[in-house]
Amino acid sequence: MINTTDRQAFSDVSIIIKMMPNDMRQRIKPDFIKFVEENKDKDYVSNINENIPLEEQTLNENTKLLLALIYRDFLCAESEREELLKKEKIEIEERENEKREKYAVNLEDRKNNKDIKEEQAIISYKKESIIKKVFNKIKEVLNKKNN
Repeated sequence: MINTTDRQAFSDVSIIIKMMPNDMRQRIKPDFIKFVEENKDKDYVSNINENIPLEEQTLNENTKLLLALIYRDFLCAESEREELLKKEKIEIEERENEKREKYAVNLEDRKNNKDIKEEQAIISYKKESIIKKVFNKIKEVLNKKNN
C-alpha cells in the first residue's frame, strides 16, 4: 500500500521528470512514468522549483530514492548499472549479516536457557504413589513387630 509520504515523493518525481531534457525523459519507460502519474498525490503542493537546479533543492528521502532508482534503471550506462547493482547487493548482504549476528545472540541465549530448563527437568523429584506409601508403612509395621 502506498502511503501519503510515498505519494508526495511521486508528485515530486513527476515534476522532476517533466523538467528533464526530452532525450533523457524518453529513456524512462512509459509504464514507469504512468505508474508515477497514477500514484502521485494530486493535492500535494511540491516545493520543487523548476527555475532552480535540482542539486540546490531540498528533497525528501523517498524522492531521492525514487530518483536513484530512475537513474540506475533507466539513465545510466549498462556497465555503471551492473556496478551499482553489485554495490547494492553487497550492502544488502552486510545488513543481513548484521541482523543475523544481532539475532543470533538472542537465539543462542534462548538455546542456552532451553538447555538449562531441560537439565532442570531431568533433576525432578519423584513422589511416592499412595499404594507405595501404604505398602512401605505396612512393611515398617511388620518389621517393628518382628524386632
